[in-house]
Amino acid sequence: VKKIALLLKANMQRMFWENDRYKNQSIQVKVTNKNISSDVNNVNTRNIKAKNNTQVVGKPNVDNSLVLGTVTVSDGSFTAKAKNDIKTGAVQAKNDVSLLSTEGAVTNNKSVTSSAGNISINAQKDITNNGVIKADKEIRLTAAEGNINSASATGVYLDAGASLTLQAEKGDVGSADSALRIRNNKNVPINVTARNAWLQGVANTSGTDTNNMTLGAVRFANGFTAESEGNIVSGTGSDAYLDAGTQITLQAEKVS
Repeated sequence: VKKIALLLKANMQRMFWENDRYKNQSIQVKVTNKNISSDVNNVNTRNIKAKNNTQVVGKPNVDNSLVLGTVTVSDGSFTAKAKNDIKTGAVQAKNDVSLLSTEGAVTNNKSVTSSAGNISINAQKDITNNGVIKADKEIRLTAAEGNINSASATGVYLDAGASLTLQAEKGDVGSADSALRIRNNKNVPINVTARNAWLQGVANTSGTDTNNMTLGAVRFANGFTAESEGNIVSGTGSDAYLDAGTQITLQAEKVS
């Protein structure tokens, strides 16, 4: 069996996959009305189409990754939780998107988007972006004991509409060879806490003053490097500051 399609009736609130027989198969879920919460064995690919709030929880006794394929929640929020790694394809929700790996890493291989809400990604180990993570409001990435990384390819970036918060207190954000790519955005503060950080501001020419990398609360134990394809500006108010232990390097068309 290559694919299992489950159509949930309007009065069904919860479902379970517990048979290891389907461990290496893909599963499609289509939900038209009610909220859905599912406790699942991790499988290679999970495709979900839903209208309202949707939650997927990986079984704690399963060792392989929870892999999300195409996930579309047209009028609600989406949450995925797993003990081990979470890997995403194209995840899209109207409201909030939350990904939580309690003991593993989270990797976005295509896109994670929220058209009218926030995105929160929490991992015990690394968080890696190999595509686009875009939210209408806030993006918050927290790697408790790991790093926050991104591929250096064109078309890879974080894009927050209200604020971007990056927390890797025991690790680094980006690297000297591959800076974390962030789309420049007017008045969107970038708040970072890490040992070291390397940030790359990706050009944004969609409107007046949009091509600004705006630094908010920035704190590092060691060094900080930021390069922008536009400007680098400081946020306003007492919540905007730059605190690095050893070295600060800023490179842009204009720094203010």
